[in-house]
Amino acid sequence: MMTKIWINVGLATCVLTAAAAFSGCNSKNPDYTGRPSVAQSAPEKPAPQTFEKRFDFSTSEKTEAQDKYDKNVVTTVFQVNGENSVSVNNLKESDFKVEENGANISPFKVTADEQRWSHVADIVFVVDTTKSMIPFINSATRRIMEFVNSSRKAGYHTRMCFATFGDTVAAPYGKKCERFYDNNPNDPSTESQVRELLSDLGGVTALPKSDDPNNTDLPENSLRALMEATKAPWAPGSQRFVILITDADFLSAPDHLGDMVKKGLMPSDQMPPTLDEAIKTVVDAQVKVFTVTPQLAGYIKIAKDSATDGKPGIYDFKPVLRNTAKLLTVLGDVIKGIDTSYRIEYVVENSGGNPTLKQDERKMTIATAKGTVKIGSVQSSMPTGRPQYKQTFTISPEAVQPDSVHVFVNGKELDAGEFSVSKSEVTLKVVPKAGAELRFIFFYQEISRNLRMEQIAVNGTGDPRDVKVFLNGEEARASDFAIEKDVQGNAIVKLNEKSVLAANDPYSIRKNKGVQVKVITNYP
Repeated sequence: MMTKIWINVGLATCVLTAAAAFSGCNSKNPDYTGRPSVAQSAPEKPAPQTFEKRFDFSTSEKTEAQDKYDKNVVTTVFQVNGENSVSVNNLKESDFKVEENGANISPFKVTADEQRWSHVADIVFVVDTTKSMIPFINSATRRIMEFVNSSRKAGYHTRMCFATFGDTVAAPYGKKCERFYDNNPNDPSTESQVRELLSDLGGVTALPKSDDPNNTDLPENSLRALMEATKAPWAPGSQRFVILITDADFLSAPDHLGDMVKKGLMPSDQMPPTLDEAIKTVVDAQVKVFTVTPQLAGYIKIAKDSATDGKPGIYDFKPVLRNTAKLLTVLGDVIKGIDTSYRIEYVVENSGGNPTLKQDERKMTIATAKGTVKIGSVQSSMPTGRPQYKQTFTISPEAVQPDSVHVFVNGKELDAGEFSVSKSEVTLKVVPKAGAELRFIFFYQEISRNLRMEQIAVNGTGDPRDVKVFLNGEEARASDFAIEKDVQGNAIVKLNEKSVLAANDPYSIRKNKGVQVKVITNYP
């Protein structure tokens, strides 16, 4: 009996005999043993899913402290003379206008010293000790000793020093002023210094001819001695006086150089200066010179030009040495000038001055409608100046985004108009005070320095279809992201930071201070 087996193959039907059942109806159809095939429809597309994440700029910060220096205090002593050179007293700060190198100085403090209770007179005696002084030297030193004692008895605080000279101001012909002896009647401990000064004065003698073989002419190097006296170790804020004592004319360049110069024996650093050079040196040092000398035009000019109070100290040599009262008149003139002195003081940092200037670069002017001002020496607590306080600060090694910068000084934020930004530097309109704490918050100009972006995991099984990525609302270019799979089968969206964070900022990340990333899978 023949058995028939029916097998559905697609839409065709085959009838096989038992013998043929194993050879198949169609040798080209291998699925003859399979179950009837059923047509299957394509699976439905999953619903779209949205994944979002924002990456914000992270701020950078820099802190700095303003430098802190000691205050630079500038002082000077001056007189104000009215009609007939009479001192003007009882003036106040409001009576004066002060400038330093043309810049207005305010505020400043003025104190008057009519009683001599705060200022000191520094006095240098410059004495000729050449052989021509042999008849007079004992009288000269005795008068100086009387001067020292009289000033102490009068209650005046002075500091005194002496120097000697001949054709030169160096040994063996001269001695420079290297130390002041304090003569303060209100301080008994200074009596020992006065005794030492008097002892040294007692030992001053004129060089005999045998010890001074080269000094064969009468004129001496008085002008060089005056210039050396201006280098004395003056006290800050003191009045400066030199009392020149000589019986001779002075050597001077270019036409009155003397025998030592002619013989080529004068050291180069001892050459006689011109009269104008000597006067300029004395005036610049604010030293008042009293001349106890022969009444020569050059000496008279020195006394007049150096008289800061308008009252030249001109005394004839021989009458002074013969009469103690004459030299005491010099003391009276010194004390009177000091009694009518004012002292001005200001802190450079607080008054509009330039703290970087050296002491000798500070050109001060003082004006008042009350009289004529004669300024003494200008003294500074920082004679060599100091660095300027910083106004510009470097806040980063790289350029920063100017509109992102915030500045805080001692915890208070500055308005945008109170500073400017250039590349990586911030300049404040007002210089921060000494020791001020500054804080800078900013974004870098380079976008990638402000932003750290992470990969975005797209949850769900299988590969998402038709992925769209949006950055700050703009569709990202295909080259700006890539899709990878993690071990769980989730899709990972990775942004191409090099192109997304490019300098031309294609997705306005700098403006938005970050990037909002939106990923839509199975985009319709």
